[in-house]
Amino acid sequence: MSNKAPAIIVSISMLAVLGGVVAYAYFHSSPKKTYTSIPQTVASTGAATQDSNSSVLGADTMQNGISLQSNLGGADGSSSGSSSNSSSGSSTAAKIPGPSEFGQYEQYKDKEEALFSDLVAGTGTEVAVNTKVAVTYQGWLTNGTLFDQSHTNDKGQVEAFTFVVGAHSVIPGWEQAIIGMKVGGKRRFVIPPVVGYGAEGHDPIPPNAVLIFDVNLVDAL
Repeated sequence: MSNKAPAIIVSISMLAVLGGVVAYAYFHSSPKKTYTSIPQTVASTGAATQDSNSSVLGADTMQNGISLQSNLGGADGSSSGSSSNSSSGSSTAAKIPGPSEFGQYEQYKDKEEALFSDLVAGTGTEVAVNTKVAVTYQGWLTNGTLFDQSHTNDKGQVEAFTFVVGAHSVIPGWEQAIIGMKVGGKRRFVIPPVVGYGAEGHDPIPPNAVLIFDVNLVDAL
């Protein structure tokens, strides 16, 4: 979003309450640059390391994220980021950690790719490389500090943030974690430093920070 806060020009003014109801017009006409954005300041280095939980996407070897268990509390899943890993179509929000418990995500600090879990499985268009997406979101540090979220306009409407997956206009972890997500879905991204803001950070994001985002996919083309 916005020019005023850093976070994803990717920043990605995020989620916050919207189960996928942001006006179609927000997606097809670019919103005013009044939301915060996450500049792409870190190049992904995870592409050099391949394992059974990741897959190569495109000539630039962009990887998928790694799916976690639905409660996001422990072991990694074994499925590729190219497919939804929700055990059911229902929300698992009651089981997942809240901001006061985000410290547990520090265990992923040394991962080389993003991790994710579907909180609500979408049923619409599935995201792939070159898909244009519209999302709403919230982003936290592991100490529970909310550092970024979707902008609300003067009419009280939450504005969607749009970007093209694979265009590198957002941090690498976002492009990895959103692959395979479907419109109408809600997903939690856990972004380790190497595919976030790295050792330098980006105010208000400190160096070597693990980032947590809850993202609603509003539309995809």
